[in-house]
Amino acid sequence: MCSQRFCETIDTVTGYESDIDEDVKGIATNNIFKRNEQKILCTICYDEDSKEFVRITSKCNHKDSVCHRCVNANIEASIQQCNTDITCIVSGCDKIMDYQDVKRLTTNETFKRFFFLKNIIKFVSNAQLKIYIPAFRWCEGCGSGQIHSGKDKNPQIICEKCFQISCYTHKIQWHYGQTCEEYDKSLRY
Repeated sequence: MCSQRFCETIDTVTGYESDIDEDVKGIATNNIFKRNEQKILCTICYDEDSKEFVRITSKCNHKDSVCHRCVNANIEASIQQCNTDITCIVSGCDKIMDYQDVKRLTTNETFKRFFFLKNIIKFVSNAQLKIYIPAFRWCEGCGSGQIHSGKDKNPQIICEKCFQISCYTHKIQWHYGQTCEEYDKSLRY
């Protein structure tokens, strides 16, 4: 302990332990000289029991501040949304995870799903994609894709990458000021 070393140093320098004033020993063992032992919290879940902080991408320049469990949850959620451009979840960092990052941080099963999805999206035509994943839509702004669970009941898709709003039903940028029904009527006239 730091304060114990302080007292031992004083004992060594002075040569006599018994004559050291008890107040000096009290100050040396006081919190003033103790190392600040604050617990580091995960910046996502704020769990103070998280001990395993990880570097999310090989390109990140920030301090490792997210626990392994939260990184895995982010990867899983992205894959479920058919998003293969998985970005770092640290606020202000927009680095995209590559194959090696995902492989390093997830289970083999999750990596296989990521790998399959990344490749199916590259090589499968839009017609085939509709058969395999009917709720999948491409963003009309940035070209990123995701699954939209709201379908026609809630047709506004907010892109998880660029935040642009598209229409699930019409597969276009959102028709502001019009519902889907109103937009359909405007096309007829």
